[in-house]
Amino acid sequence: DPVIEQAKAQGIVGEQFDGYLGIANAGQASAELKRKISETNAGRLAEYTRISQKTGDPVSTVAAAMAEKLFANAQSGEVLKPGPTDAWTKKP
Repeated sequence: DPVIEQAKAQGIVGEQFDGYLGIANAGQASAELKRKISETNAGRLAEYTRISQKTGDPVSTVAAAMAEKLFANAQSGEVLKPGPTDAWTKKP
């Protein structure tokens, strides 16, 4: 989605350790952006659930594996949240 991609480039939205998008800068997140994030995360949950049913792995395991791929594919300068208590950090 171009709105999410732009927000990622601006450091407003980033990938999280759990395989879902998160809001790194809530003050700059519009209602439309929040809606698009919710829609994207719902779609990801559906896909993770489908893969989970196919592989027998827990949804959380599937999501964490996808998070690793999303982190690896993130562009330089995008923000990432590597763990539940970690701060958002920019990818070098």
